[in-house]
Amino acid sequence: MLFLAGAVENKEDAKLILEEKLTSGEALSKMREIIAAQGGDETAVDDYSLLPKPKAGGEIVSPTDGYISGIDSYRLAVVVNKLGAGRADTDAPIDRSVGIVLKKKVGTYASKGEPLMEILYNEIEPTPELVGMALASFAFSEERPSLTPLVRERIATREGGG
Repeated sequence: MLFLAGAVENKEDAKLILEEKLTSGEALSKMREIIAAQGGDETAVDDYSLLPKPKAGGEIVSPTDGYISGIDSYRLAVVVNKLGAGRADTDAPIDRSVGIVLKKKVGTYASKGEPLMEILYNEIEPTPELVGMALASFAFSEERPSLTPLVRERIATREGGG
């Protein structure tokens, strides 16, 4: 981004600057500043035990053998929203310990019974409907899917910048 924004002459200079910010601790300091500005506890960056923990969790396993050919992230977002990680009203609280940990990704093989994900929850337990919705977010194929590149196109902002 430094290069694309014209802040440096080439990608190598950008890499050097970014590596320096990471190794010097400047990037971590900025992260603490951002967390504090949003009302969070910036010391959690150094001590993960300060992060909220869910009361329970459960694995959802693959119903079949096959390659993961797709994951519907919107459907998974609806599941965690209903478990309290999001809000329907602006006044509703957000449970920051609720979530989903994916155990498989698109293109990997899953055997029947192998964990696909773990659902982390607190007060609102996952209903059979929510578990079904989470499971339905996974598409399976007998053949390994061709993976779409993460970067589809590079757009140059200046001559030779692409």
